[in-house]
Amino acid sequence: MKKIVLLTFVPALILSMTFVIHFSAPVKAETKTWTVDDDGPADFQTIQEAVNAAKPGDTVFVYNGTYQEWNIVLDKDDLSLIGENKDNTIIDGMNYGWILTITAQNVTVTGFTIQKSSIGTAGVFLSHTKECRISNNLVRNHDSGIYAVYSNNNVIEKNWVANNNEGIILSIVCKENKIMDNNVTGNTLYAGIDVSNGAHSNQIENNEIIQNKYGILITSENNSIFGNLIMNNDVGIYEYSESTRGYKIFHNNFVNNTQQIDLGSRSANIWDNGLEGNYWSDYNGTDFNQDGVGDTSYIINGNNMDYHPLMGTFSEFAVTLEVQTFHVTTICNSTISAFQSDQVNKIMRFNVTGEKGIGFCRVCTPYDLVPPPHTVTIDNGQTPVLYYNHSIYDNGTHRWIHFAYEHSTHEVLIRGTTPPTISIISPENKTYTVKDILLAFTVSEPTLWISYSLDDQMNVTVTGNTTLSTLSDGSHSLKVYAKDTAGNMGASEIICFSIETQQEEAFPTWIVAAMVIIAVVGATLLVYFSKVKKTTAR
Repeated sequence: MKKIVLLTFVPALILSMTFVIHFSAPVKAETKTWTVDDDGPADFQTIQEAVNAAKPGDTVFVYNGTYQEWNIVLDKDDLSLIGENKDNTIIDGMNYGWILTITAQNVTVTGFTIQKSSIGTAGVFLSHTKECRISNNLVRNHDSGIYAVYSNNNVIEKNWVANNNEGIILSIVCKENKIMDNNVTGNTLYAGIDVSNGAHSNQIENNEIIQNKYGILITSENNSIFGNLIMNNDVGIYEYSESTRGYKIFHNNFVNNTQQIDLGSRSANIWDNGLEGNYWSDYNGTDFNQDGVGDTSYIINGNNMDYHPLMGTFSEFAVTLEVQTFHVTTICNSTISAFQSDQVNKIMRFNVTGEKGIGFCRVCTPYDLVPPPHTVTIDNGQTPVLYYNHSIYDNGTHRWIHFAYEHSTHEVLIRGTTPPTISIISPENKTYTVKDILLAFTVSEPTLWISYSLDDQMNVTVTGNTTLSTLSDGSHSLKVYAKDTAGNMGASEIICFSIETQQEEAFPTWIVAAMVIIAVVGATLLVYFSKVKKTTAR
């Protein structure tokens, strides 16, 4: 009896344990959006209260208003702090302490004016963070605008960092961060951007760095600086340690800085990418071979020189097709505006403006946007192209071209000259036993005109697939032509096929009839003689 009870109890125990284990498995909590409004209905009236209530992955949305708060700590992973509008959603530190301190991972801060922290602190402070994003904020009136230490893989982008003692600082072993597309201006006591104290492998890209004491201050190694406008600073790039190495600095525009570069004698950095360097407003070299790059180097000091100084300012334009982004770069002594890319017609167009003299553009174009070879027309052909080099350089995916014109305001059009590709699906290279054959084909791009030629006769215009009717017996050849919207002509391969509808009889009918008659007569005679034989035998 005890054994029966025990055997009954054990399965029940196992079942109950399974039940407990199943229902004690962790369940991922749903994220929530918390609202903050200083003078209206919301979950909270202060930002810190909302951050305290939030869980990892939540969003704190702050309505327009002025929030007099400081020492706000964002210490939860995957938290998003979003302002309704950066011009009207203001966090004012009232000159007390730090304003935003981030110590978690994957935190987003966007859409705020962040102003007036105290001396020795910062508007936004990142400490031991990674994969955070600080974007689309106005950061002003601080000792340090945005300050990061021991932080990696963060993005600081599209902020206006202005009127601070120092703008954006990466310090103490910050690595693989991106500072991009920011306007950094009026930080007049120190630097617009400061990369120092072991910060390495960071990118400073496509920023406007204007009217600071030092545009960029560097004391560490192996960072990249490219695509920036560095203008009207006391010093464009200033080296504090006198021994920086491994910086890659190219495609920047150094314009009217009181001193373009101030480096120590032991510094050794790279100032071009082997093909193009930087634009220097005080460079006075020549360009006899008309490729948009100076014939002589721009000398910074004994260990640093730009071997490929640009004769015009550098610009970059991004074009997104589906999920891929392509970049068109220009070096031009004109002002470029109204850039457009028409992928359907394989055309790029933009305006150039200059006051007097000869203007030029050096353009790098991806094959996927406008495949080479290219044609260049100005003002729909009304303005002559004074000089055109159709291939300065080609790496198999991009083509560099150069052209010149009289300075004024012009519209430039760059057109690809690659013809459309035509593939014939039907007919095939074989014999057909019918006289009406389907003509089916594909064309790689939109067209202005399509035609076919049968047996080298005159072209017949069509709008798409059609039927070739009442074809004669014998051999035929077929070719399809198409003109794309850019005026380029393409042609298919020649298809050879034949028609055979009059087939010979497999066996003459009179022979078949004769054989049938013979067989019938033979069978009749066989029956007759068989009967005669039987009668005789009786």
